[in-house]
Amino acid sequence: MKRTSIILAFTYTLLTGLSPGRTIPDHASADRVLGQNGFTTSEPGSAASSLSSPSGIALDPNTGKVFVADSENHRILRYPSAATLASGAAAEAVLGQNGFTNEPVASTSSQGMHRPGALFVDHLGRLWVADRNNARVLRFSAASTLASHAAADRVYGQQDFNSKEFAVTAAGMINPTAVWVDSGDRLWVADEASCRVLRFDDISNKASGAGADGVLGQPDMTSGTQRSGAAGLERPMAIAMSRTGSLFVACERAHRVVRFDQAASLANGAEASAVFGQTNFSGDSPGLSATAWNNPTGLAIAKDDSLWICDQNNNRILRIGGASTRGSGVAASGVVGQADFITDDSGTTDQALYSPQGGMVVDPTGNLWVADRSNNRILRFPAFVSRPVLTVASQVPKTTRSRSITIKGTASDPNGLDSVHYRLGEGSLKEAEGAKRWKFTQALKRGENRIIITAEDSWGDLSKKKVIKITRK
Repeated sequence: MKRTSIILAFTYTLLTGLSPGRTIPDHASADRVLGQNGFTTSEPGSAASSLSSPSGIALDPNTGKVFVADSENHRILRYPSAATLASGAAAEAVLGQNGFTNEPVASTSSQGMHRPGALFVDHLGRLWVADRNNARVLRFSAASTLASHAAADRVYGQQDFNSKEFAVTAAGMINPTAVWVDSGDRLWVADEASCRVLRFDDISNKASGAGADGVLGQPDMTSGTQRSGAAGLERPMAIAMSRTGSLFVACERAHRVVRFDQAASLANGAEASAVFGQTNFSGDSPGLSATAWNNPTGLAIAKDDSLWICDQNNNRILRIGGASTRGSGVAASGVVGQADFITDDSGTTDQALYSPQGGMVVDPTGNLWVADRSNNRILRFPAFVSRPVLTVASQVPKTTRSRSITIKGTASDPNGLDSVHYRLGEGSLKEAEGAKRWKFTQALKRGENRIIITAEDSWGDLSKKKVIKITRK
């Protein structure tokens, strides 16, 4: 669409931008389900299209393929690309079991698992598995192309694939519940029973059985007691890291999520920077409101810095926008699974959840995928569109004798603004000063000048372009 307007003595053209931003409304309806044929059934099963207590989900950022930790079946299912995946679809491959058997068996080997939990697929396409009851983390390289029953190629928490020792050491684990690999090639592991999060630096070059390089929640690598306060973690169940390096940890027993800013640079036992779900670091009571939770067990973070929290015992998923910069005790700004912040009903519909636990992920188009554990299914809640709004506030003349011009304006977006860009004609793209309130000064050539301005949100989506035409005499 193209529209020409005359506003404040200058002419500009509105041109359609690229794909709009994303948001999920409160009490949204799911539009996809895995593990069931519809939204009103919840029977467990072990077939290629069935699930039994799913507790983790991850997407390959390169192929779009979907991985689900099918906990009670001791396996990982791989589905075709999320973009084309239909409800009730069958998995295309299975890890942890020798086929889609009716009698899944737990085992300790490079090809076996025992109640796997959270999953993560990094930018290299490596699948990381928190193999909870085997007290270890498994790595499967090139996971999107592996055949069923393929062997893991790396293990941490144990010295080899056949060992099953429970230890509170730099190289040992007791009950790993979550995994994450950050942009600096660091592996983070939440070890629930030892109340800590381990950090493994340069993970691509660490051999199986290598020890961790850092720890949060404990003062050293051999302590594993439950501790409260800003430096303690009480049964950490999930982790997520923002683009700015803030590590979020969901503590089930303390009914809170804590945030460690610049986590990779912190010393062992460092204190957290903020707490959500409680008003301060000394609180540990459950609740049912926008600021109080009951057993948070899962986390997901979107490109716009929205943090999604799986509030298990309240049968809901909460959203906190701009989570990396919010202060302690901030209220959730959105809810999925319930009609409001003071209801905790469970159910089996496209809007209801029943004791969701652990894994969640936000896909590249903003859709939220949730492991609805007690309904034996995975739900996808679709993102709806919004668009950055760009306004030019300057009075720009149609003609001028000046060699340059300063243009000012404002921009807004519910998903958070990233920047405002401009360029002269087909010239190079430049960034304006500021975003919500922006300005720039552009040199003018003789004759007609065509200046194009665009706002960009945190998803990389663009506003409608504004084109200003001005003639220099």
